[in-house]
Amino acid sequence: MRRTGCLVAMCCILLLGGCAQNARQAYIVAHNPIMDRNGGVLLLADVCVKRDVVGDDDYFMIDESKAGARAILDSTREYLQKNQVTVSRQYIPFVCGSLSQGNKGKTFKVAEKLDGTVTEKRPPFAVDPAIKGDPQLVEALSKLSADAFRRSSVMRITQQAKWTGKKPPHLSPAAVSPEEIAAASKLVATKMHASSIVYLGVNGTSISNG
Repeated sequence: MRRTGCLVAMCCILLLGGCAQNARQAYIVAHNPIMDRNGGVLLLADVCVKRDVVGDDDYFMIDESKAGARAILDSTREYLQKNQVTVSRQYIPFVCGSLSQGNKGKTFKVAEKLDGTVTEKRPPFAVDPAIKGDPQLVEALSKLSADAFRRSSVMRITQQAKWTGKKPPHLSPAAVSPEEIAAASKLVATKMHASSIVYLGVNGTSISNG
């Protein structure tokens, strides 16, 4: 039997609008009128599930990550629609996009599925063929993923420090600058015809019996 522990979960709403410099990011769902433009919000999911095994042979699993992304997208669509937020479409661009920033050239162990053949690859993994031929879009989406995960981690660490009365630890510099995020937001908005995006991400660990 497998046990899955969720390490980091986040939901980031990008209200892109028509200009990248005015792109805003929020971590609380709010029905801003911009969310109804262009047919409603675009749901994106980036899930990254790692298999934790004995020793240092941990690896990421593509099929399990995609299954998690589909489940999250479906539940989020249902939640938003119940709250009168129109959803235009939902999409899984890749797996583990958050790993692709700050680790240029670095490879990670990955398998297509649990107990599958493990190989070394550079993230993001399993890029959807529909966007694979557009490296600019893939890079822009990866930047949004990396930034969203980092912001979520900073919020969690800061909140934990507040609860315990401790000073927040020193955080490493962001791998993606605000200027890069603004440019990435503009590119995504243009190429994906979206006024707003709900970007969902999960980092999780599936723990082996060992």
